[in-house]
Amino acid sequence: MTVESDISETIRRSASEIGKLVSRFEEALAPTRSLMAQAQKSVSLFNALFKDVFAQAERDKKIAKQGWFPHPCLALDEIHAEIEAGSGEVDAFVRRQIENSWPEIRQSLEESEAFHELGGGHRETLCECVSAHEANLYRCVPRTLFGEIEMASRRALDGVQLNNKINASLKPVLAVLGDLPISLLPPEIRASVVYEVLTDHVYRDSRHQESGFPLPNRHDHIHGYSEQHATFQDSINMLFLADTMFKILAIFARLKREHSEEQAGDEGQSEC
Repeated sequence: MTVESDISETIRRSASEIGKLVSRFEEALAPTRSLMAQAQKSVSLFNALFKDVFAQAERDKKIAKQGWFPHPCLALDEIHAEIEAGSGEVDAFVRRQIENSWPEIRQSLEESEAFHELGGGHRETLCECVSAHEANLYRCVPRTLFGEIEMASRRALDGVQLNNKINASLKPVLAVLGDLPISLLPPEIRASVVYEVLTDHVYRDSRHQESGFPLPNRHDHIHGYSEQHATFQDSINMLFLADTMFKILAIFARLKREHSEEQAGDEGQSEC
C-alpha cells in the first residue's frame, strides 16, 4: 500500500471509530435528554400554575393602592379593565358589588367560622359594627374594631411564648403571620398581599411615614393623628379587615389549642 492509501485507510477507520463514539455518546445522552424534557415540562407547568397567582397578587395590590381592602366579598377576580381605567372605575365596580351583594356580604361577615374558635363576644361586636355601618355611623366602625382585634389577639396568643408581648401594634401577631406556612391560611385570604397591606399600612405608625395605601390606619383612628373622619369606604374596609384578622387569629387559636392538647396527652402518657 502506498503512503497515501495508508493515510486514507487510517482516516476512514478513525472516522468510523468517531462515528461509533458519537453514537454511544448519543445513547448515553438519551436518558439525560428525557429528564431535561420532563424538567422543561415541569417548569412550564409550574409557570402556568403560578402565572395566575402572580397576576392575582399584582391585581390585588393595585386594588389596595386604589383604596379597597382585598377581601373575597369584593369579587376581586372579576376586576380587570377597571384597574387600568383608574381608581374611579374601581370604586364604581366595588360599590356596585357591595350594593348588589350586601345581604350575602353581611351574612358572610356575621357568620364567620372564626368566631367559633375565638369566642369572647367578638361576633357580637362585629354585628354591632355592621349595624352601625348600615346606619351610616361610619366613625364608630374603625375605632371599635381596631380595639376588638387587639382583644382577640391577646386571647388567641395568651400563654404563647413570644419574644415580645402582644402590644398595641400587633407586631408579634404580624411576625407569627410572616412565619406561618401559607398552606395553613384559608385560600380566600390573599396572604401575600394582605400581609403587605397590614404591615405597610394598617399597622404602620402613620406619624413617621405614610404608605400610599388609602386604607384604615390604626394610629390614625385610635390616637387621632388624622383629621379625616371615617367614610363609607373606611367603614366597609374596616369590616373586611376585621373579618380577615379574626380568621387569621382563629388559626393561631386553633394551633395553640391543638398544641396544648398534644402536650396534655404526652403528659398523661408519661404518668402512665
